[in-house]
Amino acid sequence: TTLFRSHRRSESEMQAYAVDAVSSNNGIKLSSRPLWNYVAPQGARILKHASMPADPVAWAGIPLEAGRVLFKYINPNAIALLLESQESTVLMHILDGASGSVVHAVEHAESERPSCLALSQSSVTYAFWNSRQHRQEVVFADMATDSPTSWSPIAVFKLLTGRIQYNENPGVHFRPLTFVSNFGISNCAMTRSKLGITTQNPMYELTGGQLVSLPRRYVESLRPVGQPTASEKEKGYEQYHPVLPIHPTQMVTYNQTLLDTKDILTFPEHRESGCLAVVTGLDLFWAQTSPAKHFDSLKHDFSKGALLIATVGLGFVNFALKLFVDKADLKAVWA
Repeated sequence: TTLFRSHRRSESEMQAYAVDAVSSNNGIKLSSRPLWNYVAPQGARILKHASMPADPVAWAGIPLEAGRVLFKYINPNAIALLLESQESTVLMHILDGASGSVVHAVEHAESERPSCLALSQSSVTYAFWNSRQHRQEVVFADMATDSPTSWSPIAVFKLLTGRIQYNENPGVHFRPLTFVSNFGISNCAMTRSKLGITTQNPMYELTGGQLVSLPRRYVESLRPVGQPTASEKEKGYEQYHPVLPIHPTQMVTYNQTLLDTKDILTFPEHRESGCLAVVTGLDLFWAQTSPAKHFDSLKHDFSKGALLIATVGLGFVNFALKLFVDKADLKAVWA
């Protein structure tokens, strides 16, 4: 029985191992076996990696024009790698963790110093320095397929239990949008939710020590480059703008400054609308965010007394109407 898979990463390669439990007369023995070995392109180093979190998915499709739908590429074994080559090139590879094959690869020429990488459901975001334009750039992309086989519950169950492995990956459509940031970015993450209904917002840590949570609509890959059509306006898509909109109201840290941080961890809250963000490092910071506002909770100034009075009043009216109807029916029978 396969218990779990583990990965080991070095600067130029990544190996995957399966740990099996074998029953014997002396008890249960654990043994490991290699699954695959990924080797980075010549002259490239693996600087960042991210794995797909085990979160539920509520929306499996991406609506397009004319009623077309692209299905999200949701692979529980997906792994994202961020590499830097000696030729001032930043590479981003999406691996299938079951087979070790490269699902998609992106290359950014004349770029360096990749600073962060985050992967969640069918979205990936990362940041790097464009050495030609001398600016910080952020990429946010959605991954989709033409068929829903990669996200079907049966396929996911078989992948998690090790019954099948992908030998051939479906065609992945990579829909990226590149933004220019006026602030340096040192780390990033994606918000999470309990049921997967709430919109997942990207979170970026600025080099100045602030943590920012951006609304998903700002970085949505479906944003039109030109003027949005009537259907795009109906769906809430705004026109693409190359500058990443960062406002002071989006600062999760408010007036606090974080020093020498290492990672951003996000956890789903017991409420669907909430997400917990923890920043680790020399400074420890914890914050509660609401990517889709508080749609599943009452405001603090909500009048619970008025709700109780209205509920009791409706119950009394319902009881009185029932007596009136029963009396009318009895009178009609004896008439």
